[in-house]
Amino acid sequence: MKEEYIKERLDDQIDWYNSSAIHCKKWHERLTIASILISVLATVCASFNVIVANKSNTLLIINTLLPAIATSIISIDKIKRYQELHIQYRNTWEKLKQEKYLYLTESAEYSSNTNKSALNLLVERVESICSTEVGNWAQLDEKKQAR
Repeated sequence: MKEEYIKERLDDQIDWYNSSAIHCKKWHERLTIASILISVLATVCASFNVIVANKSNTLLIINTLLPAIATSIISIDKIKRYQELHIQYRNTWEKLKQEKYLYLTESAEYSSNTNKSALNLLVERVESICSTEVGNWAQLDEKKQAR
């Protein structure tokens, strides 16, 4: 029972939160870098437009579109909440790992308990961490629906 819970529930959750944190971090970084590069490109195009004395309609169109694209990319990142989710998932991952290692090393509250009650304590704590995460998602959905 102990090995089954750790493998099928705890390790599965640890893996999910780790991969989700990595996914969100990568997307946040990609979108941030893209918006920075596009903003720099817009500045360069504006300089070229001044150099050619505003005679290029193509540069004028590009100058108009690039800041809009950069703003859109930043907005997508904010709407998707990649940075916030990365931090949230990484914190949950750390909490789950900590509980696992405290249990396996019989440290903290797990040291004074019998094997069965230590396992019960582990299950209670892991499920509490996971349900808190689900509660955070439920609150987010309520906020979205209220808008």
